[in-house]
Amino acid sequence: MNNIRTFLFSLEIWGIILCVIAGICVYNTRSYDSKVSTRMIRLLIVEILQDICEIVLIVLGNSDLRWMRYISTAVAFMAFLFNILLILMSAGLIGYIVKKATGRKMSIRNTIIRCFCAINAIFAAVSVFTDFYFVLDEHNVFRRGPYVFVYHIMTLGCLAILLTELLIFRKDLEGRAFFGQLAIVVIPAGGIILELLGYGNYSVNISTTVSYILLISIFESDYAELLVAKEKMVRDEQIRLFNHQIQPHFIFNTLTAIRSMCEEDSKAIMGIDSFAAYLRGCVDMMTKTECVSVKNEMSVVDSFLEIIKMRFGDKIKTEKNIEDIDFTVPPFSIQCIVENAYYHGIRKKEGGTGNLWISIYSKDESNIVEITDDGVGFDPEKIFNNKEDETHIGLTNTIRRVEAMSGGDVVIDSGTGRGTTVKLIFPVKRT
Repeated sequence: MNNIRTFLFSLEIWGIILCVIAGICVYNTRSYDSKVSTRMIRLLIVEILQDICEIVLIVLGNSDLRWMRYISTAVAFMAFLFNILLILMSAGLIGYIVKKATGRKMSIRNTIIRCFCAINAIFAAVSVFTDFYFVLDEHNVFRRGPYVFVYHIMTLGCLAILLTELLIFRKDLEGRAFFGQLAIVVIPAGGIILELLGYGNYSVNISTTVSYILLISIFESDYAELLVAKEKMVRDEQIRLFNHQIQPHFIFNTLTAIRSMCEEDSKAIMGIDSFAAYLRGCVDMMTKTECVSVKNEMSVVDSFLEIIKMRFGDKIKTEKNIEDIDFTVPPFSIQCIVENAYYHGIRKKEGGTGNLWISIYSKDESNIVEITDDGVGFDPEKIFNNKEDETHIGLTNTIRRVEAMSGGDVVIDSGTGRGTTVKLIFPVKRT
Protein backbone atom coordinates (compact mmCIF):
# COMPACT_ATOMS: atom_id res chain seq x y z
CA MET A 1 0.00 0.00 0.00
CA ASN A 2 1.20 3.52 -0.73
CA ASN A 3 1.38 6.20 1.97
CA ILE A 4 -2.12 7.61 1.31
CA ARG A 5 -3.77 4.21 1.44
CA THR A 6 -1.83 3.34 4.60
CA PHE A 7 -3.02 6.58 6.19
CA LEU A 8 -6.65 5.86 5.24
CA PHE A 9 -6.31 2.30 6.49
CA SER A 10 -5.09 3.60 9.86
CA LEU A 11 -7.98 6.08 10.07
CA GLU A 12 -10.52 3.32 9.47
CA ILE A 13 -8.90 1.10 12.11
CA TRP A 14 -9.00 3.93 14.65
CA GLY A 15 -12.59 4.60 13.69
CA ILE A 16 -13.50 1.00 14.54
CA ILE A 17 -11.62 1.16 17.85
CA LEU A 18 -13.36 4.40 18.88
CA CYS A 19 -16.77 2.99 17.90
CA VAL A 20 -16.16 -0.14 19.98
CA ILE A 21 -15.13 1.93 23.01
CA ALA A 22 -18.14 4.20 22.57
CA GLY A 23 -20.44 1.19 22.25
CA ILE A 24 -19.12 -0.30 25.50
CA CYS A 25 -19.69 3.02 27.30
CA VAL A 26 -23.27 3.29 26.02
CA TYR A 27 -24.00 -0.34 26.93
CA ASN A 28 -22.72 0.16 30.48
CA THR A 29 -24.95 3.23 30.97
CA ARG A 30 -28.00 1.88 29.13
CA SER A 31 -30.17 2.26 32.25
CA TYR A 32 -30.12 6.04 31.67
CA ASP A 33 -32.32 5.69 28.57
CA SER A 34 -32.50 2.13 27.29
CA LYS A 35 -34.27 2.94 24.00
CA VAL A 36 -31.86 5.72 23.01
CA SER A 37 -28.92 3.53 24.08
CA THR A 38 -30.15 0.66 21.89
CA ARG A 39 -30.47 2.96 18.89
CA MET A 40 -26.98 4.38 19.45
CA ILE A 41 -25.42 0.93 19.74
CA ARG A 42 -27.07 -0.11 16.48
CA LEU A 43 -25.70 3.01 14.79
CA LEU A 44 -22.20 2.16 16.00
CA ILE A 45 -22.48 -1.46 14.82
CA VAL A 46 -23.48 -0.36 11.32
CA GLU A 47 -20.73 2.28 11.30
CA ILE A 48 -18.18 -0.44 12.24
CA LEU A 49 -19.46 -2.64 9.41
CA GLN A 50 -19.06 0.24 6.98
CA ASP A 51 -15.52 0.88 8.23
CA ILE A 52 -14.74 -2.80 7.67
CA CYS A 53 -16.01 -2.52 4.10
CA GLU A 54 -13.75 0.47 3.50
CA ILE A 55 -10.78 -1.47 4.92
CA VAL A 56 -11.48 -4.43 2.64
CA LEU A 57 -11.60 -2.12 -0.40
CA ILE A 58 -8.26 -0.60 0.60
CA VAL A 59 -6.62 -4.01 1.18
CA LEU A 60 -7.92 -5.56 -2.06
CA GLY A 61 -6.83 -2.58 -4.15
CA ASN A 62 -4.07 -3.09 -6.75
CA SER A 63 -4.99 -6.75 -7.20
CA ASP A 64 -5.43 -8.24 -10.67
CA LEU A 65 -7.16 -11.43 -9.52
CA ARG A 66 -10.70 -11.73 -10.95
CA TRP A 67 -12.25 -13.25 -7.81
CA MET A 68 -10.94 -10.33 -5.74
CA ARG A 69 -12.65 -7.98 -8.17
CA TYR A 70 -15.95 -9.75 -7.51
CA ILE A 71 -15.41 -9.43 -3.76
CA SER A 72 -14.55 -5.72 -4.08
CA THR A 73 -17.70 -5.09 -6.10
CA ALA A 74 -19.89 -6.78 -3.48
CA VAL A 75 -18.12 -4.95 -0.63
CA ALA A 76 -18.49 -1.57 -2.36
CA PHE A 77 -22.21 -2.21 -2.76
CA MET A 78 -22.53 -3.14 0.93
CA ALA A 79 -20.61 0.02 1.93
CA PHE A 80 -23.23 2.13 0.12
CA LEU A 81 -26.05 0.12 1.73
CA PHE A 82 -24.59 0.60 5.20
CA ASN A 83 -24.31 4.33 4.58
CA ILE A 84 -27.97 4.42 3.52
CA LEU A 85 -28.93 2.43 6.61
CA LEU A 86 -27.08 4.94 8.80
CA ILE A 87 -29.21 7.75 7.37
CA LEU A 88 -32.40 5.80 8.13
CA MET A 89 -31.23 4.95 11.66
CA SER A 90 -30.19 8.56 12.33
CA ALA A 91 -33.65 9.66 11.22
CA GLY A 92 -35.17 7.07 13.56
CA LEU A 93 -33.08 8.30 16.51
CA ILE A 94 -33.91 11.95 15.91
CA GLY A 95 -37.58 11.11 15.35
CA TYR A 96 -37.72 9.17 18.62
CA ILE A 97 -36.11 11.99 20.61
CA VAL A 98 -38.39 14.60 19.04
CA LYS A 99 -41.45 12.45 19.76
CA LYS A 100 -40.32 11.89 23.33
CA ALA A 101 -39.87 15.64 23.87
CA THR A 102 -42.94 16.88 22.00
CA GLY A 103 -45.26 13.91 21.49
CA ARG A 104 -45.26 14.55 17.72
CA LYS A 105 -44.28 12.13 14.97
CA MET A 106 -42.32 13.19 11.87
CA SER A 107 -44.18 10.66 9.68
CA ILE A 108 -44.29 12.71 6.44
CA ARG A 109 -40.65 13.66 6.67
CA ASN A 110 -39.69 10.06 7.43
CA THR A 111 -41.58 8.91 4.33
CA ILE A 112 -39.62 11.35 2.15
CA ILE A 113 -36.34 10.18 3.71
CA ARG A 114 -37.25 6.54 3.08
CA CYS A 115 -38.04 7.33 -0.56
CA PHE A 116 -34.67 9.05 -1.07
CA CYS A 117 -32.88 6.12 0.59
CA ALA A 118 -34.79 3.58 -1.50
CA ILE A 119 -33.78 5.38 -4.70
CA ASN A 120 -30.17 5.46 -3.55
CA ALA A 121 -30.27 1.73 -2.76
CA ILE A 122 -31.64 0.95 -6.25
CA PHE A 123 -28.95 3.02 -7.96
CA ALA A 124 -26.29 1.37 -5.76
CA ALA A 125 -27.53 -2.04 -6.93
CA VAL A 126 -27.42 -0.83 -10.54
CA SER A 127 -23.82 0.25 -9.95
CA VAL A 128 -22.81 -3.39 -9.44
CA PHE A 129 -23.32 -3.87 -13.20
CA THR A 130 -22.59 -0.32 -14.40
CA ASP A 131 -20.38 2.59 -13.36
CA PHE A 132 -23.24 4.67 -11.93
CA TYR A 133 -22.19 5.25 -8.29
CA PHE A 134 -18.85 3.46 -8.15
CA VAL A 135 -16.31 1.76 -10.37
CA LEU A 136 -13.30 -0.51 -9.92
CA ASP A 137 -10.43 0.40 -12.22
CA GLU A 138 -8.11 -2.05 -13.99
CA HIS A 139 -6.08 -2.43 -10.77
CA ASN A 140 -9.17 -3.17 -8.67
CA VAL A 141 -8.94 0.22 -6.93
CA PHE A 142 -12.28 1.65 -5.79
CA ARG A 143 -13.30 4.92 -7.50
CA ARG A 144 -16.41 7.06 -7.31
CA GLY A 145 -18.64 6.74 -10.37
CA PRO A 146 -19.62 9.63 -12.66
CA TYR A 147 -23.07 9.94 -11.07
CA VAL A 148 -22.13 9.59 -7.41
CA PHE A 149 -23.16 13.24 -7.01
CA VAL A 150 -26.79 12.02 -7.29
CA TYR A 151 -26.21 9.83 -4.25
CA HIS A 152 -24.69 12.71 -2.31
CA ILE A 153 -27.43 15.16 -3.25
CA MET A 154 -30.16 12.74 -2.10
CA THR A 155 -28.27 12.12 1.14
CA LEU A 156 -27.92 15.88 1.67
CA GLY A 157 -31.68 16.12 1.08
CA CYS A 158 -32.30 13.61 3.87
CA LEU A 159 -29.97 15.49 6.22
CA ALA A 160 -31.64 18.79 5.32
CA ILE A 161 -35.03 17.31 6.33
CA LEU A 162 -33.57 16.16 9.67
CA LEU A 163 -31.97 19.57 10.22
CA THR A 164 -35.32 21.26 9.59
CA GLU A 165 -36.95 18.93 12.10
CA LEU A 166 -34.37 19.79 14.75
CA LEU A 167 -34.67 23.52 14.18
CA ILE A 168 -38.48 23.42 14.33
CA PHE A 169 -38.43 21.73 17.74
CA ARG A 170 -35.29 23.47 19.00
CA LYS A 171 -37.03 24.90 22.08
CA ASP A 172 -38.48 21.53 23.09
CA LEU A 173 -35.11 19.74 23.14
CA GLU A 174 -32.65 20.06 25.99
CA GLY A 175 -29.56 22.12 25.17
CA ARG A 176 -26.87 19.48 24.84
CA ALA A 177 -29.30 16.87 23.49
CA PHE A 178 -30.08 19.28 20.66
CA PHE A 179 -26.40 19.77 19.82
CA GLY A 180 -25.80 16.01 19.93
CA GLN A 181 -28.55 15.44 17.34
CA LEU A 182 -27.31 18.41 15.36
CA ALA A 183 -23.83 16.85 15.19
CA ILE A 184 -25.02 13.68 13.42
CA VAL A 185 -26.66 15.87 10.77
CA VAL A 186 -24.29 18.79 10.20
CA ILE A 187 -20.90 17.00 10.42
CA PRO A 188 -21.75 14.23 7.88
CA ALA A 189 -23.26 16.92 5.62
CA GLY A 190 -19.93 18.75 5.79
CA GLY A 191 -18.11 15.54 4.83
CA ILE A 192 -20.40 15.08 1.81
CA ILE A 193 -19.79 18.65 0.65
CA LEU A 194 -16.03 18.13 0.94
CA GLU A 195 -16.28 14.98 -1.15
CA LEU A 196 -18.41 16.75 -3.78
CA LEU A 197 -15.70 19.40 -3.98
CA GLY A 198 -13.10 16.70 -4.57
CA TYR A 199 -11.31 16.74 -1.22
CA GLY A 200 -11.19 13.00 -0.59
CA ASN A 201 -13.18 9.80 -1.07
CA TYR A 202 -13.30 8.95 2.63
CA SER A 203 -14.36 12.28 4.17
CA VAL A 204 -18.00 11.12 4.50
CA ASN A 205 -17.12 8.02 6.49
CA ILE A 206 -14.65 9.86 8.72
CA SER A 207 -17.08 12.72 9.42
CA THR A 208 -19.84 10.23 10.26
CA THR A 209 -17.63 8.46 12.80
CA VAL A 210 -16.66 11.79 14.38
CA SER A 211 -20.32 12.85 14.65
CA TYR A 212 -21.32 9.63 16.42
CA ILE A 213 -18.45 9.91 18.90
CA LEU A 214 -19.51 13.49 19.67
CA LEU A 215 -23.16 12.41 20.09
CA ILE A 216 -22.21 9.67 22.55
CA SER A 217 -19.86 11.98 24.46
CA ILE A 218 -22.79 14.32 25.07
CA PHE A 219 -25.02 11.38 26.04
CA GLU A 220 -22.46 10.13 28.59
CA SER A 221 -21.99 13.66 29.94
CA ASP A 222 -25.75 13.93 30.55
CA TYR A 223 -25.67 10.58 32.35
CA ALA A 224 -22.82 11.76 34.61
CA GLU A 225 -24.81 14.88 35.50
CA LEU A 226 -27.83 12.72 36.30
CA LEU A 227 -25.75 10.65 38.74
CA VAL A 228 -24.53 13.80 40.50
CA ALA A 229 -28.09 15.15 40.71
CA LYS A 230 -29.33 11.80 42.03
CA GLU A 231 -26.67 11.73 44.77
CA LYS A 232 -27.53 15.31 45.78
CA MET A 233 -31.25 14.54 45.90
CA VAL A 234 -30.72 11.45 48.04
CA ARG A 235 -28.46 13.45 50.37
CA ASP A 236 -30.98 16.28 50.68
CA GLU A 237 -33.81 13.83 51.24
CA GLN A 238 -31.85 12.08 53.97
CA ILE A 239 -31.19 15.39 55.75
CA ARG A 240 -34.86 16.37 55.49
CA LEU A 241 -36.02 13.05 56.90
CA PHE A 242 -33.54 13.13 59.78
CA ASN A 243 -34.72 16.63 60.67
CA HIS A 244 -38.24 15.25 61.14
CA GLN A 245 -37.27 12.00 62.79
CA ILE A 246 -37.50 13.26 66.38
CA GLN A 247 -41.20 14.10 66.04
CA PRO A 248 -42.36 10.56 65.07
CA HIS A 249 -40.26 9.10 67.92
CA PHE A 250 -41.90 11.41 70.41
CA ILE A 251 -45.39 10.59 69.12
CA PHE A 252 -44.63 6.85 69.13
CA ASN A 253 -43.46 6.90 72.77
CA THR A 254 -46.48 8.95 73.77
CA LEU A 255 -48.85 6.50 72.06
CA THR A 256 -47.22 3.59 73.89
CA ALA A 257 -47.95 5.31 77.20
CA ILE A 258 -51.56 6.05 76.19
CA ARG A 259 -52.11 2.45 75.08
CA SER A 260 -51.29 1.18 78.56
CA MET A 261 -54.21 3.23 79.85
CA CYS A 262 -56.76 1.80 77.38
CA GLU A 263 -56.70 -1.90 78.19
CA GLU A 264 -60.51 -2.17 78.28
CA ASP A 265 -61.24 -0.44 74.95
CA SER A 266 -60.26 -2.87 72.18
CA LYS A 267 -61.01 -0.40 69.36
CA ALA A 268 -58.79 2.23 70.93
CA ILE A 269 -56.02 -0.33 71.33
CA MET A 270 -56.35 -1.44 67.70
CA GLY A 271 -56.25 2.16 66.54
CA ILE A 272 -53.18 2.97 68.61
CA ASP A 273 -51.44 -0.22 67.45
CA SER A 274 -52.12 0.62 63.78
CA PHE A 275 -50.91 4.18 64.18
CA ALA A 276 -47.84 3.02 66.12
CA ALA A 277 -47.04 0.46 63.40
CA TYR A 278 -47.43 3.19 60.77
CA LEU A 279 -45.06 5.50 62.65
CA ARG A 280 -42.60 2.68 63.28
CA GLY A 281 -42.49 1.89 59.56
CA CYS A 282 -42.07 5.57 58.69
CA VAL A 283 -39.23 5.99 61.17
CA ASP A 284 -37.46 2.86 59.87
CA MET A 285 -37.62 4.09 56.28
CA MET A 286 -36.60 7.66 57.09
CA THR A 287 -32.99 6.56 57.43
CA LYS A 288 -32.94 4.68 54.11
CA THR A 289 -30.98 6.19 51.23
CA GLU A 290 -31.57 3.21 48.93
CA CYS A 291 -34.69 1.43 47.75
CA VAL A 292 -36.61 -0.77 50.22
CA SER A 293 -38.43 -4.06 49.71
CA VAL A 294 -42.05 -3.98 48.56
CA LYS A 295 -42.91 -5.99 51.68
CA ASN A 296 -41.62 -3.23 53.98
CA GLU A 297 -43.25 -0.51 51.89
CA MET A 298 -46.61 -2.31 51.93
CA SER A 299 -46.49 -2.73 55.72
CA VAL A 300 -46.61 1.06 56.01
CA VAL A 301 -49.40 1.21 53.42
CA ASP A 302 -51.42 -1.45 55.30
CA SER A 303 -51.10 0.46 58.58
CA PHE A 304 -52.24 3.65 56.85
CA LEU A 305 -55.28 1.87 55.37
CA GLU A 306 -56.19 0.37 58.76
CA ILE A 307 -56.21 3.86 60.28
CA ILE A 308 -58.40 5.14 57.44
CA LYS A 309 -60.80 2.22 57.93
CA MET A 310 -60.94 2.91 61.67
CA ARG A 311 -61.84 6.56 61.04
CA PHE A 312 -64.32 6.18 58.19
CA GLY A 313 -65.52 2.59 58.32
CA ASP A 314 -66.95 1.23 55.07
CA LYS A 315 -66.86 4.57 53.26
CA ILE A 316 -63.49 3.59 51.81
CA LYS A 317 -63.22 0.11 50.32
CA THR A 318 -59.83 -1.29 49.42
CA GLU A 319 -58.99 -4.24 47.21
CA LYS A 320 -55.44 -5.60 46.84
CA ASN A 321 -54.08 -7.99 44.23
CA ILE A 322 -50.43 -8.72 44.96
CA GLU A 323 -48.73 -11.22 42.66
CA ASP A 324 -45.07 -10.27 43.00
CA ILE A 325 -43.16 -8.55 45.82
CA ASP A 326 -39.65 -9.70 44.94
CA PHE A 327 -38.28 -6.27 44.06
CA THR A 328 -37.48 -2.93 45.66
CA VAL A 329 -38.99 0.56 45.45
CA PRO A 330 -38.01 4.02 46.74
CA PRO A 331 -39.15 4.60 50.35
CA PHE A 332 -42.71 5.98 50.67
CA SER A 333 -43.32 5.74 46.89
CA ILE A 334 -46.37 3.45 47.09
CA GLN A 335 -47.57 4.97 50.36
CA CYS A 336 -47.48 8.48 48.91
CA ILE A 337 -49.58 7.48 45.88
CA VAL A 338 -52.12 5.68 48.09
CA GLU A 339 -52.35 8.65 50.45
CA ASN A 340 -52.71 11.01 47.49
CA ALA A 341 -55.51 8.85 46.04
CA TYR A 342 -57.36 9.01 49.33
CA TYR A 343 -56.98 12.67 50.28
CA HIS A 344 -57.11 14.27 46.81
CA GLY A 345 -59.33 11.74 45.06
CA ILE A 346 -61.85 9.82 47.15
CA ARG A 347 -62.27 12.25 50.07
CA LYS A 348 -63.16 15.08 47.67
CA LYS A 349 -66.10 13.13 46.25
CA GLU A 350 -69.56 13.95 47.46
CA GLY A 351 -70.09 11.89 50.59
CA GLY A 352 -66.40 11.01 50.74
CA THR A 353 -67.01 7.42 49.68
CA GLY A 354 -65.09 5.42 47.10
CA ASN A 355 -62.92 2.48 46.15
CA LEU A 356 -59.18 1.95 46.03
CA TRP A 357 -57.47 -0.84 44.10
CA ILE A 358 -53.80 -1.79 44.57
CA SER A 359 -52.18 -4.27 42.17
CA ILE A 360 -48.56 -5.41 42.14
CA TYR A 361 -47.40 -7.61 39.26
CA SER A 362 -44.69 -8.25 36.66
CA LYS A 363 -45.06 -7.67 32.91
CA ASP A 364 -42.66 -7.31 29.95
CA GLU A 365 -39.41 -7.15 31.96
CA SER A 366 -40.94 -4.66 34.41
CA ASN A 367 -42.29 -4.76 37.96
CA ILE A 368 -45.45 -2.69 38.15
CA VAL A 369 -47.34 -1.18 41.08
CA GLU A 370 -50.76 0.04 39.97
CA ILE A 371 -52.94 2.21 42.23
CA THR A 372 -56.46 3.09 41.02
CA ASP A 373 -59.17 5.14 42.70
CA ASP A 374 -62.64 6.25 41.60
CA GLY A 375 -62.26 9.70 43.12
CA VAL A 376 -62.69 13.13 41.55
CA GLY A 377 -59.60 12.82 39.33
CA PHE A 378 -57.51 15.70 38.02
CA ASP A 379 -55.84 17.05 34.91
CA PRO A 380 -52.15 15.96 35.09
CA GLU A 381 -50.97 18.61 32.61
CA LYS A 382 -52.48 21.48 34.60
CA ILE A 383 -50.99 20.17 37.83
CA PHE A 384 -47.44 19.62 36.56
CA ASN A 385 -47.31 22.80 34.48
CA ASN A 386 -48.27 24.89 37.53
CA LYS A 387 -45.12 24.97 39.65
CA GLU A 388 -46.85 26.96 42.40
CA ASP A 389 -49.54 24.31 42.92
CA GLU A 390 -48.81 22.39 46.13
CA THR A 391 -51.86 20.10 46.01
CA HIS A 392 -49.97 17.23 44.36
CA ILE A 393 -46.43 18.06 45.50
CA GLY A 394 -46.14 14.58 47.03
CA LEU A 395 -46.93 13.05 43.64
CA THR A 396 -44.36 15.15 41.78
CA ASN A 397 -41.70 14.35 44.40
CA THR A 398 -42.49 10.64 44.10
CA ILE A 399 -42.06 10.80 40.32
CA ARG A 400 -38.62 12.38 40.73
CA ARG A 401 -37.53 9.83 43.32
CA VAL A 402 -38.75 6.85 41.25
CA GLU A 403 -36.79 8.10 38.24
CA ALA A 404 -33.62 9.00 40.18
CA MET A 405 -33.42 6.12 42.69
CA SER A 406 -34.59 3.16 40.61
CA GLY A 407 -34.50 4.25 36.95
CA GLY A 408 -38.24 3.66 36.87
CA ASP A 409 -41.12 5.54 35.35
CA VAL A 410 -44.49 6.85 36.51
CA VAL A 411 -47.52 6.78 34.21
CA ILE A 412 -50.63 8.73 35.22
CA ASP A 413 -54.05 8.28 33.67
CA SER A 414 -56.56 10.71 35.13
CA GLY A 415 -59.20 13.23 34.24
CA THR A 416 -61.63 15.41 36.10
CA GLY A 417 -64.56 13.31 37.30
CA ARG A 418 -63.27 9.88 36.22
CA GLY A 419 -60.80 8.81 38.88
CA THR A 420 -57.07 8.20 38.65
CA THR A 421 -54.72 5.33 37.84
CA VAL A 422 -51.04 5.67 38.68
CA LYS A 423 -48.53 3.04 37.52
CA LEU A 424 -45.09 2.86 39.09
CA ILE A 425 -42.97 0.94 36.57
CA PHE A 426 -39.62 -0.46 37.74
CA PRO A 427 -37.23 -2.22 35.34
CA VAL A 428 -36.33 -5.78 36.32
CA LYS A 429 -32.80 -5.84 37.65
CA ARG A 430 -30.67 -8.69 36.37
CA THR A 431 -27.91 -10.11 38.54
